[in-house]
Parts: sequence; C-alpha cells; structure tokens
Amino acid sequence: MSDSTRTGTNESITAASEQLDDFGEDISKLKEMLNGDSSLLGGDDIAELWKQLNGADSMALEVESKLDNVLSNLDNLLEALDSDSEEINAHETTKASSENNKDEETSN
Repeated sequence: MSDSTRTGTNESITAASEQLDDFGEDISKLKEMLNGDSSLLGGDDIAELWKQLNGADSMALEVESKLDNVLSNLDNLLEALDSDSEEINAHETTKASSENNKDEETSN
C-alpha cells in the first residue's frame, strides 16, 4: 500500500468515525425533541409544537446530510482499498513475469 493511499485511507476512516459520532449525538437530540410533552393542544401550544416539529425536521435533514458524507467517505475508502489491491496484483504479476523471463534465460 503506497503512503499516499494509506494516508487517504486513514483520513477516510477518521472522517467517517467523526461523522458517525456526530450522527449519534444528533439522533439523541432528535429523540429528545420528539419525546416532548404530548399534551400540546392549545393555540399557543400548537405554535410551540410546530416550532419543535420544524426543528426536528431540520435536524433530520442534517442527519441525512451527515449520513451522505459518511457513505461518501466509505466509498472513497473502498476505492482506495480496491486501488491498492489492483497495485498489489499488478506488482505480483510483473514480479512473476520477471522471474519467468530469468528462468527462461538461464535455461537457454
């Protein structure tokens, strides 16, 4: 694995981990907001409930955005790992071919 690929992989892992931590906090806040007082039925209370629902919607959109970022980072990580796998396979193929050529030259 090349140093640049290893660095990119480590950065993707770190970013995904941080975003997942944030995601957990947001879910907790969202649960808190949704578990509020269910007896909000009066005029002023409906306005407050509406604010809470709008806040919960905004938070849910932020959570969705963070999940998209996590998935993007995981895609980058998979691409980096796939790239490394291809590099290793190409290196092994080149090495095997080189060894075969040396064997043929020594047998001639």
